[in-house]
Amino acid sequence: MFIKYILLVVMVFFVALGPRLMRSALLRFQRRLGPPPPTPLLPPEIVGGAARTYVLFCTRRCVESGPIEKELRAAYPEANVVRIRADKEPQLASAFKVKYSPTVLLADTTGEVLATMVGPAAIKAHLNRVDGP
Repeated sequence: MFIKYILLVVMVFFVALGPRLMRSALLRFQRRLGPPPPTPLLPPEIVGGAARTYVLFCTRRCVESGPIEKELRAAYPEANVVRIRADKEPQLASAFKVKYSPTVLLADTTGEVLATMVGPAAIKAHLNRVDGP
C-alpha cells in the first residue's frame, strides 16, 4: 500500500513538472547550439549592382517558371531578374534553403535577401501587390 502512494506521488510530480523540465532542457540545448547562422548574401555577379534583384530558382521540369519570369520582368522592368536552375546549381540552392520550385528571392544591392517567395501562389501574390517592396 505504501508503495502505491509513493508511485502516485512520483507520477503526479512528473505530470506536474514534466513539461517545465522539458522546456528548460530544450532551452539549455538551444543555448549550447548558439544563434542560427545568418542568411548568406547573394554573390555580386548575380545581383549585378541593381537596386532590386529577383532570383528565380527553378528546375528543368518547372513549367511555371517561364511565365513567372516574364511577369516579374514586366512588373519590375528596372529590376534585375535572374533565372537559376536549382538542379544545376545545387550548392547555391542549398545555401538559400531552396526546397521547392519555383522559389523567388528578392535581394537589394548588397545581395541581402529581403523576401523569399515559395511556390506560384506566393509569387503571384507578390506580383499582385499594388505597392512594391
